[in-house]
Amino acid sequence: MNPNAKVPVLVDGDLVLWESNAIMCHLAEKTGSDLWPRDKRQTEVLRWLMWDATEFAPAASTFYFEHIIKPRFLQGRADPAEIARVTPDFERYAAVLESHLQGRDYLVGHALTVADFAVAITLPYAGKTGMPLDGFPNIRRWHERLQQLPAWREPFPQSVAA
Repeated sequence: MNPNAKVPVLVDGDLVLWESNAIMCHLAEKTGSDLWPRDKRQTEVLRWLMWDATEFAPAASTFYFEHIIKPRFLQGRADPAEIARVTPDFERYAAVLESHLQGRDYLVGHALTVADFAVAITLPYAGKTGMPLDGFPNIRRWHERLQQLPAWREPFPQSVAA
């Protein structure tokens, strides 16, 4: 169903939609949720979705892959060289996020959007993966705010809490 042979895929009537961010936006729009705003904030949400996909997620996801996926599914160990390779990028992009979150509750002002969920998806695993978040109090504060949402907390096993 996905030409990239990956998940997730959403089938909604005749629509077959792949890519998690597109699925989130579709579901938010379909339900009339302000998680996908229908005003000038939508451009800001889109910017953060793109930034995450091209900048932050590649580095953050490497921590997740090396420490969670590799040991569990590939019977391998985290590669310290790979972690060392992505750490400067992670810290660089975390600094961008840290600065942006100064004085904000969420990525787009004071309202929760799909961008928050997309950018924060690896943070529940930060402790277990060794993501270097100690110098980023705004990111930690923001993620703690997300952790207050039962719908955010529920899918993540308790053992991975950051």
